[in-house]
Amino acid sequence: MTQLPNRKHVTKYLDEVLDEGNEDLQVALCIINIDYFQRYNDFHGRSEGNRCLMHVADCMKAVMGNHEGVLSRFGGDEFVCFLTDTNPQEFAQFAETLREAVERLSLLFCWEQHSFQVTISVGGVHGLQSQFEDKAEIFSIAGEELYQAKTTGRNKVKIKFK
Repeated sequence: MTQLPNRKHVTKYLDEVLDEGNEDLQVALCIINIDYFQRYNDFHGRSEGNRCLMHVADCMKAVMGNHEGVLSRFGGDEFVCFLTDTNPQEFAQFAETLREAVERLSLLFCWEQHSFQVTISVGGVHGLQSQFEDKAEIFSIAGEELYQAKTTGRNKVKIKFK
């Protein structure tokens, strides 16, 4: 539906990159979650929910552009982006650009008699490949940062720099 690789593809890609053993390679992972997507789906129905996922995916593909890495749909309303060879400032700007671009889509839904815009929360981690034990650690840290982004108000980017 979104024309993005799936969870299996991105984990295989991570394995390949991490197995290369380039300890000085800068790696970055962000987990992206559509805020209140279930409410959007409940209000508009599944068909419109699928269209929302496609719009968000297309938007993120445009932001991804020529960055070295992979963007994938991880499941449901969750996406993962893994970048290589990007410095901390570039990664922070990339994640913020993702958030802003989705916000500018102006996809709206109503909930409890209020109108809301579709937004995303982004949790990320950046460091040298040698600073991570394995991909599970990378995913765990990014997941913790996503949790922080969601619990501090959503439509936010939280990144841990190693």
